[in-house]
Amino acid sequence: MLDRLRARDEWKFFGVLPQADRPMAYVWWALVLLRGVLPATFASSSLEPRRLAAISYRQSLDNHGAMPMTTQLEKVVYTAHATATGGRDGRGRSSDGRIDVVLKPPKEMGGTGEGVNPEQLFAVGYAACFIGAVKFVAGQEKVQVPADTTIESAVSIGPIPKGFGIAVELKISMPGVDRAVAQKLVERAHNEVCPYSNATRGNVDVKITIA
Repeated sequence: MLDRLRARDEWKFFGVLPQADRPMAYVWWALVLLRGVLPATFASSSLEPRRLAAISYRQSLDNHGAMPMTTQLEKVVYTAHATATGGRDGRGRSSDGRIDVVLKPPKEMGGTGEGVNPEQLFAVGYAACFIGAVKFVAGQEKVQVPADTTIESAVSIGPIPKGFGIAVELKISMPGVDRAVAQKLVERAHNEVCPYSNATRGNVDVKITIA
């Protein structure tokens, strides 16, 4: 396995390493490639403390030569069921009937804009879930999250080389919470807790801004 990995372009930089250090470097990068994860310290090392108001996370491991791996649930706590008919120009309904919406493409995509579209639903879901993740972390850190905490979410859709992709922007407002404290809560919520962040990591560009 390591012989194959050494043949890749990623290994060219080992030419500047002392011979004695190369075995451990091979093991390190093999683990990265096989597991598709990086230590939290490595992932967070590029964050600068002064960038409190605009934290941008490029959720991609491609630059490190690693592919994201599927994470299995330890236990299923809840499962949502819904049925969509007709695609983007149709109808969507949850199994309990509490969500029952007409789906229509937005005007920018040639539709009438009179219905709901999947990007809007995703934007609402991500924002609500992320606030829940922040509250979860705040409980562990003994921090009170104000009831009027809000997230303005934007989900964009556009072409990628072989299809279409999305990009996400979350603007977070936590009135009365110290900015440094808010940053810590948001970083943990995004990097560890929020299932939407965990699900999109590796293939969706997510930008997070703290107001």
